[in-house]
Amino acid sequence: MAVRESSSTVETTCGKLRGVVENTVFSWKGIPFAKPPVGALRFCAPRSADSWSGAREATRFGSPCIQLPFFSSIDAPIVGSEDCLTLNVWSPAPDGERRPVLFWIHGGGWVMGTGSAYDASLLAARGDAVVVTVNYRLGPWGFLYLGDIEGQEVADSANPGLLDLVAALRWVAANIARFGGDPGNVTILGQSAGGMLVGTLLALPAARGLFHRAIALSGAARNVRSREIGTQIAEDLLRRVGLSRRRVNDLRSVPAEQLYRAGAQILAESANEVLDVEPFLPVVDGSVLPAHPTQAIAEGGSRGVPLLVATARDEMTIMVPECPDVLTGKEAFIRRKLGESRFSELARAYQRITDSTRDWRLELLGATMFGIPAIRLAEAACSAREPVWMMRMDYLLSVPPFDKVGATHLTDVLLIFEASTNWSNTVARDGTLEDKLVSDAFQKLIVGFAREGRPASPRMPEWPQYDTATRATLIFDSRCRVENDPLSEQRRAWDGIPLH
Repeated sequence: MAVRESSSTVETTCGKLRGVVENTVFSWKGIPFAKPPVGALRFCAPRSADSWSGAREATRFGSPCIQLPFFSSIDAPIVGSEDCLTLNVWSPAPDGERRPVLFWIHGGGWVMGTGSAYDASLLAARGDAVVVTVNYRLGPWGFLYLGDIEGQEVADSANPGLLDLVAALRWVAANIARFGGDPGNVTILGQSAGGMLVGTLLALPAARGLFHRAIALSGAARNVRSREIGTQIAEDLLRRVGLSRRRVNDLRSVPAEQLYRAGAQILAESANEVLDVEPFLPVVDGSVLPAHPTQAIAEGGSRGVPLLVATARDEMTIMVPECPDVLTGKEAFIRRKLGESRFSELARAYQRITDSTRDWRLELLGATMFGIPAIRLAEAACSAREPVWMMRMDYLLSVPPFDKVGATHLTDVLLIFEASTNWSNTVARDGTLEDKLVSDAFQKLIVGFAREGRPASPRMPEWPQYDTATRATLIFDSRCRVENDPLSEQRRAWDGIPLH
């Protein structure tokens, strides 16, 4: 992106930041919101960032967290760094305006991704909003549970990856007004694992009051671990790096490359039960995360935060080319989890109700990972009388490879940001006029919800709140419409089947 000559210096709680103007909006990149979590701070809760003197250049992104190889060889070179706790801000102007703040949480299966993959300049400009993207610790650095290993001192809390997001939200609360944002109107939004983290943050006591609306795209609130399973994974990792339980505190000094290899091996082996048994997830530890998020939300844990829950019609079609064993692995996992009788009943139901032009196995897979968890999250919010809206993405992008796979996972991301380093083709550069008009409409929907706490886009039809009587769902397409309970048969097929 071309950088123009204008720049702006903003005073923060840690010191001055010098940004630049890009595509008519100001940006500040690579802002540290916590101390580097290295050495003695590895696996620990984030500590407040150090102050600096003078004006710090904020024109380059910080390093992502070390990325585990989800779809590549475990022998791939290491990408990223443990020193990763930075965020980025885009704003129309660092003035006295109080604009809605969009706090974007990237996806990537808790092992990949970075806030720097998203260019938020167009979203900030068109929406007259402040956009923040953030890095958080991934894989074993962010989601290794050590709390129940006797004698451990290496970590001072569970779920450091979750607490990274809390630390970044606290930075926003303390500083975003100086960037032209409203600290009293912060919307957390994320997609895939980022959407699932949105659902988890709704139940996190430490995050309460730090955000005021929530948007979960292709993610809900079920992807968490028990302490028992978390401890088993930690013991497995200790064994792979050559440490016993008694030597758990030596994890501080294990080289990052050795920890990476061990984490990559665990991830590769878990992929035999593809995409539902991610080894590194938040843990219901009873303290940082006191209860399962869905349960906590049903009991009022989200405290009046308006919620938008969204899925895509063809969630899984983009993933199968990347991971061809996904169907076999998922079927094996569901069979073991549900038992042969319940699985066969579910399979027969999906074969009966799935259109002949679609693959019932993909439909079942998408429902397991995204569709049914989204409904359960919305139901939990409804049971606590919280305001919630449901949406399904049906728009077919013309941008390769999305033009061949339907309204699939990540369609919403390309429409929100228009440009992303995750894909070589983008809406901004390669989309049709219709793609760009639909992108504009989707951006207006997202920013309108952030600004008003309800759907507030002029191009939307009347869109009632979700409830368990009508289950009103916006079908987002080039022409949007509202349907009541659009997947009623699929939903009923899951009645009584637990997701965790």
